[in-house]
Amino acid sequence: MRDSGQVDLFGSGPSATPQTTPVKVIADWTFRLKLVAERESLGLYMSGHPFDEYRHDGPFVSSGTIGSLKSARPAAKGDNPWSGGTIGSAAGLVTNLRKRGGRVTFDLDDGINQIEVTLFQEAYERFQHMLTAHAIVVVSGKLRFDDFIDDWRLTVKDIYDIDKMIEQRATNLVIRWQQAGNGELDADRLKRVLEPYRPGSCDISLFFRRDNAQARVRLGDEWSVRPSRELREKLSEIVGHNGFRFIYKNAMSA
Repeated sequence: MRDSGQVDLFGSGPSATPQTTPVKVIADWTFRLKLVAERESLGLYMSGHPFDEYRHDGPFVSSGTIGSLKSARPAAKGDNPWSGGTIGSAAGLVTNLRKRGGRVTFDLDDGINQIEVTLFQEAYERFQHMLTAHAIVVVSGKLRFDDFIDDWRLTVKDIYDIDKMIEQRATNLVIRWQQAGNGELDADRLKRVLEPYRPGSCDISLFFRRDNAQARVRLGDEWSVRPSRELREKLSEIVGHNGFRFIYKNAMSA
């Protein structure tokens, strides 16, 4: 190449000094942020479903899973004991928001099942600020089987922010710390994560496991925390979103 006078587009030449660019170390994306980016760039979720981090909590802040609400079906059209409706609630991701005449509908999706939700104009004006992209909510209202769509429909009475419901209802936080997944328990790091959310009404227990022993230790009352969304995200960073659970005294009444 030198003899012919050619230049290598990717070469620096014989006299050039190799250049290096320091790589800035940044924090890994949270599970939620990763899913949002996947949806916005690819049009679908790849790593999981946004409701996955709430799957344990959903039945405790609603009447049950969407699947359990939809498990009963009329024997035949015209013989529909649920046509008058019953009160129920479910949690999930808001998708496919659309307007049909004087009403608004959307699909409530928990990653396994979906149910169509209907809002009339008054209800839509009350709750439209909650029906944003990637919003996860608890919907309460009248549940009835619709012969026209041959499926269940939920007509809105109230819509709740699921994070606020968890903060109001969770009574205990269990953090699992397994030797294989988290290495040695770093008490100082855990203290830094928990401290900004004190005081609160949610007690904390540590479930600690080694190869030859396991123990569950309840922290003192002074370590009770507010089980907020921000705390959930911080815990996910150090133990993963499957490394902790909120415990509830009673499930939500319909």
